[in-house]
Amino acid sequence: MRQRRIIVFSTAFLFFIQILALVLSYLRDILIVKYFGGTKLTDAWYIASSIPGLLFKFMLFGALGASFLPVFAQYLAKKKEQEGWYVASSVINFSALVLAVVSLAGVVFAPFLVRIFAPGFTLQAHFIAVKLARLLLFVLVFIGLSGFLSSVYRAYFNFVVPAIASILPAAVLIFFIIAFSGKLGIYSLGWGSVWGYVLSFSFLLFFLSLRKVPYRLIIDLKHPQVRSIFRLMVPLAAAEIIGKGIGVVDRMFASGLYSGSVTALFLANRVVLVPVSLFTLTSAAVIFPFFSRSAVQKDKDEFRNHLSLALKISLFFVIPSFAGIVIFFPQIVQVLFEHGKFSAQNAKTTAQALFFISFGLCAYGLKPILARCFYALRKNWVVFKFELLGFVLNIILDYFLVKLMGVAGIALATSCVTIVSVTYLLVILKKEVSFKFSELIPFICKIVAAAAIMSGAAFLLKYLFFPLKQEGSAAVLLLLSIFLCAGVFFLSLKLLKTKEISSIWALVKRRRLS
Repeated sequence: MRQRRIIVFSTAFLFFIQILALVLSYLRDILIVKYFGGTKLTDAWYIASSIPGLLFKFMLFGALGASFLPVFAQYLAKKKEQEGWYVASSVINFSALVLAVVSLAGVVFAPFLVRIFAPGFTLQAHFIAVKLARLLLFVLVFIGLSGFLSSVYRAYFNFVVPAIASILPAAVLIFFIIAFSGKLGIYSLGWGSVWGYVLSFSFLLFFLSLRKVPYRLIIDLKHPQVRSIFRLMVPLAAAEIIGKGIGVVDRMFASGLYSGSVTALFLANRVVLVPVSLFTLTSAAVIFPFFSRSAVQKDKDEFRNHLSLALKISLFFVIPSFAGIVIFFPQIVQVLFEHGKFSAQNAKTTAQALFFISFGLCAYGLKPILARCFYALRKNWVVFKFELLGFVLNIILDYFLVKLMGVAGIALATSCVTIVSVTYLLVILKKEVSFKFSELIPFICKIVAAAAIMSGAAFLLKYLFFPLKQEGSAAVLLLLSIFLCAGVFFLSLKLLKTKEISSIWALVKRRRLS
């Protein structure tokens, strides 16, 4: 019962934090384009700000953190905290040392790194990106150590502290934009990021110190469990590197286009991943332990039931989200970003990218769930092949479509790659667990039918409301349209007698009466 309460509370709290994180991240991006527009300055910022994270992934530390958690948690479960911290101390100290060296090397070779990630930059944009990258590379150590400390907290079933720490960098950056953009210009973003990550790390370290954990200043790479952690990370690291490489390729092609293209592509990605971040990633994180348990017990029936539930949850949200974005994409970009120095032309470019990238939304929604299925089945190399297929196909499509459509072509290429890659995962998974995707067809048909009805209502609202809007009313009208469309969608599902909606409605009524 205690574990169930922890899971329920943690899921609800993480969902709330995810919403808050999205609000802060969008407020951050809105302020960036408001103060600096869609120019070479923001292009330089988005390239520079991606370099520390990419280096972190390319140096395998993202995968190292993922493989570290289960080993450390196993020690705690066996009441061997002292030995667990011996292993943890070795991994953390070794990582800190390597990250410090990589950080210093990154500062020295920053011009080379920027040239790799943005070969099409002008000399001025390149110079700005190099200065920002050198500033941000100093926080690489804090990013890495914060990841390990967050894993330690989760091993102790403490999800609150790392969740709060995760929103501090965005909050501090927002403060720096408002307070110092006039004095520091675009470099206020760099300093805000530095202090944000330092504060986040300090927050994690402070509460961990209250536990008086048996941390040691040692590095023992010969310990069998330390070696085991490094072995477990290999397939995860390979998949992460290839997966991140797709975004790098997109930005490389975008950097050779007109000013603001990198910014437009980044903002379009941010918008289209909102429903994925809010609903699919949350449900995938919650259901992953159930996948793992079913896989260990070799209970394919239970595994298929969990998979069916997870896919239904994802499709329930991403299908209507796709319909809404396709209809309201100009208004969404206008409301979110067309402020201050972010011009109407910038908004038009971003809207075009958003329109084409939204075609892959359903595939984006399925991807985290399918990947966790293969992790639970210990088929990590399947995910690596999936990422490799996407990477190669992405380069080919980017090369041809960017010539025809500019930044919109890059967005369309991303959608096509995701759809093809996710289809590959579905085919392989069908063979692994004998899952009958035909069982989902009645549910999908009802969701699509309800989304189609909702789309009709959305078109009506769009052409009734927005031609009549007054100055400053676009946000209110868009929000009202979203709520009305959501109401039409749920009502349509109820009229179509969708079993899942009827079950939820019955549960709500029982709760209300009790």
